[in-house]
Amino acid sequence: MGRYVTLPAAILLLLFAGSPAVHAIRSLQQSSSDEAGGMLFIIKSTLDGECLLFSGRGNDVNPKKYNWNHGANFCGFGEKDGMSPKERVVANKQAVWRLEKLEGNLYTIKSTLDEECLIFGANGNSVYPSRHLWGHGGKYCGFPEKNGMSSKESLLANKQAVWQIENLEDDKFVIKSALDGKCLVFGGDGNNKYPSRFEWGDGGEFCGKPSKEAILAEKRAVFELELMA
Repeated sequence: MGRYVTLPAAILLLLFAGSPAVHAIRSLQQSSSDEAGGMLFIIKSTLDGECLLFSGRGNDVNPKKYNWNHGANFCGFGEKDGMSPKERVVANKQAVWRLEKLEGNLYTIKSTLDEECLIFGANGNSVYPSRHLWGHGGKYCGFPEKNGMSSKESLLANKQAVWQIENLEDDKFVIKSALDGKCLVFGGDGNNKYPSRFEWGDGGEFCGKPSKEAILAEKRAVFELELMA
């Protein structure tokens, strides 16, 4: 009963004030990670409004930004066969992500294609993120219990699949890898095909940029989260 009441009540608050994405993240933060089932989002780069997704009909190894070219909303999906653009992008799954709270502002980011977790593989040394399950069942990316720690505690200690999501303003966020606190960015002046983790080197909380205004203007590390469900 507690699971049923807590999360839907928080979702109802989204109707009355502020950015839905911001309130969704806040409601996740306030929920128990063992009770909350996560929430569904599309994640758009503020460089061009394109969505982070697994292309190749979902078979690509690394996520990139893309738009289906039927407008700026819902990753460029249009209406078809009686389905709205939102219904189609959710049903397609390539661009839809499930954020699940671990603790505080730490989350797993799962592709709804297969519920695999977005991670930096090769023991954290991969340049680009990919999706992965460790294969031991359970909700925490299939991570095994280790050294007397639970699956959740072991996943948090491993860090490869753990993400820190921080709100800048409205529905704009930075997404940081817990491995090193570096931000997910599109490098090469925004032209790189896949995002990687990066920090500009000035220290502080804004991906190494000197201020919130500076990182918002940069855009390569800023993502818009749009609540789907």
